[in-house]
Amino acid sequence: MARIVQELIRQLEVGTRNTRLALVGGIVRDWLLHRIYKEPWSGPGDLDLVVEFSMESHVNAHALAERLISLHPEEITHCHYYDKYGTAEICFLWGTIDLATARQEFYPEPGYNPVISFHSLESDLARRDFRLNAMAIVVKDSRWQLLDPYGGQQDLATGWLDFLHHRSVTDDPTRLIRAARYGARLGMTLGHNSINQTRGTIDQWPWRLQSDLTSDQAPSALTTRLRIELELLFECRYWQGSLHLLQVWGALELLDKNLQVNSYISLKRRLTWGNRLGISLLLALISAARDPVTLATRLQLPKNQIQWLRQVEKLQELLAFTEGSNTVNSILLSGWRPSRWCRELETRGWHLEVIALGLISGLQPRRPLLRWWFRWRHIKSPITANEIIARENFSGYRLGCYLRQLRWDFVDYVG
Repeated sequence: MARIVQELIRQLEVGTRNTRLALVGGIVRDWLLHRIYKEPWSGPGDLDLVVEFSMESHVNAHALAERLISLHPEEITHCHYYDKYGTAEICFLWGTIDLATARQEFYPEPGYNPVISFHSLESDLARRDFRLNAMAIVVKDSRWQLLDPYGGQQDLATGWLDFLHHRSVTDDPTRLIRAARYGARLGMTLGHNSINQTRGTIDQWPWRLQSDLTSDQAPSALTTRLRIELELLFECRYWQGSLHLLQVWGALELLDKNLQVNSYISLKRRLTWGNRLGISLLLALISAARDPVTLATRLQLPKNQIQWLRQVEKLQELLAFTEGSNTVNSILLSGWRPSRWCRELETRGWHLEVIALGLISGLQPRRPLLRWWFRWRHIKSPITANEIIARENFSGYRLGCYLRQLRWDFVDYVG
């Protein structure tokens, strides 16, 4: 490993003489993939370390973070402490170190945040999501020893992602989103038992998610934490493979049944098209749900994005006049000039994202929406505001209306 990492770990080890310090998480997994299975190694990246709490010396993550700060005051940009979980995040100029006090977890109810207590390193590994993430490299007396109590190395060799215990999905369904990320990146998939656990748990639906629950009362693993994991998934370049795995496993039903029954090709096309139009991948996915507004509210998306989804419903109502080919409204609407389309789409206070969401949702008629998006909205008035002011006695609101009407008339002219 990089010398700077080894030196930092040596400095931390000095402060943990009466307890154990261990590297955990992705660095252990990726290092084994490199050393044993010859996978490319891009360096240690961010570090995750766990220290066992010592009553004798009062060693914990907070104390070790303070030690590093005292040794490297000019290299550390900032440090965050999370006392509830006994963790500290230290940001160096070159990367981040996450220090955690070893803990065990208990889930009082499916999908809710766990209750924690500080415990042994073995208990800390037992609370993790997958066997391949339940490995540690223990650093003691300048010796590094691999601790693999659940067979994580075997999973790396076989290409399986296996949960640690039979209640993994029940306790925290966001583990499925992480599994899809790991699977797409590492070329792995859920093992047979984990597939059965996933499908059985989703069929039973053990989570409390009634419509009358507020966002604070609902399980965080199906609200905010689920959104955060999805955002992380869509930040990865392997997001398409991850999305495919989620659908193969039946895990999209955590969001919405309509997403699960949609074909992967259809979802991929919607998300790719939406991304080109400036829509986030997560919002594009949510727009394919049976009730996008309800899902977006449950995931606690930003208020402006929820408003866009509501306005898409209004856009759909506007376009619904064309559904019946023999109706008077359909005949009138099909004969709308470009200026009329501009007026309808531009005077309702809708953001561009509303039209983009309508396009990727396949709202009909599609042709005028496409024409407006790619051509009509970019056409400017042939006369500028300054020219109008010089020739006419217009100002303020009247000037804006006059200028807009000139532009719409010009749109009809150039088509």
